[in-house]
Amino acid sequence: MLRDMFVRRKAILQLAFALIAIIIVIINANKLLIAYHVNRCEWPASDEPMNATKVMFLSDLHLRVDNMDTIFDNKYHEWKIPQYVFILGDVFDSGNTVSDTQFTALVNKFHQQFPTQKSGSNTDSMPIVYIINGNHDIGFHPFMTSNSKSRFDRTFHTSSAKLIQINGINFVTINSVTMEGDFCQLCSQAVQQLHTIGQQLSQNRVDKSGPIVLTHYPLYRKDESLCGYDLDSIPEDQKYTPNRPKWDCLSANATQFILKTLRPRLIVNGHTHYGCVIQHTDSLYEWTVGSFNCRNTLNPSVLLATISSDKYSINNNMIVQLCAHTVMARYSGTYRTLAVRFGLQLPVRVIGRACMRCIVLAGTVLDCTNE
Repeated sequence: MLRDMFVRRKAILQLAFALIAIIIVIINANKLLIAYHVNRCEWPASDEPMNATKVMFLSDLHLRVDNMDTIFDNKYHEWKIPQYVFILGDVFDSGNTVSDTQFTALVNKFHQQFPTQKSGSNTDSMPIVYIINGNHDIGFHPFMTSNSKSRFDRTFHTSSAKLIQINGINFVTINSVTMEGDFCQLCSQAVQQLHTIGQQLSQNRVDKSGPIVLTHYPLYRKDESLCGYDLDSIPEDQKYTPNRPKWDCLSANATQFILKTLRPRLIVNGHTHYGCVIQHTDSLYEWTVGSFNCRNTLNPSVLLATISSDKYSINNNMIVQLCAHTVMARYSGTYRTLAVRFGLQLPVRVIGRACMRCIVLAGTVLDCTNE
């Protein structure tokens, strides 16, 4: 009897150490995979390499108050990234509803996981990051408050509309939530700011030098049927679901106002969690970048752009992930085998809960797929 108890305790200890070792190996192997595969993503070529600026576009990070963020949420600072990064909204998962204390914790998490020159990193190797408000940051229009918007604006130096000039390239960031068109105070201010920016750009415009417009919501489109069949595209069974203007995309009126006022040469946005490219005219394309979080999509992606004063080229780099549930099932199966062999009493769901955090972090394999 004592011998059987000793054998079982020894088996439990051996199993525990084996699981810990497996988890540590997988997590560290994934760190190397992420650094290797993301760093090998190729920047698009430019006809004017000496005058071109490299820019990375991310969207929909959805950082959370709890600790269930994914591997993509905390490995950004280990990558070879350009000097300029734009995050196109939904930095936080519930930034509009958390308390001020929780909001401060989220901001601290962001700066820890996405160190920038503006966040006190004191190093030129860190990028300059520009951020746009998303509906998860300040709330959809009916739920947006002056406090939710103002604390995000103060923290990340955002506004309803802003002209950013980088190496002779004009970027215009727009808070999509203020494009409601209902003449509320915040929306009226946004319209006035865009009129001012449009006039400023018109006075200095030369051929093909229109701005690059960055929003969180896509421009108006009735559905996602024009979005193609790429790895990061919306699933086929959801493509023909009608979009709800002002929720899933901008309204038709807001879209026409932006196009007429700013006359952009490129539009980039997020919000849908899936990648999409739409051609509006012979020279105007709209790129929607997928969510940079594997909770939202199995194929997180980033856009890498090489931009000059009158030209641009873009690579859509998809981070292809193996489903974490497959990994969980594999190790749960291993545990069941050992449990039967040694008569262990711990149920699989206990092991699953204990390891879920590690498996979610470890169950990813990256690849760079350039369009």
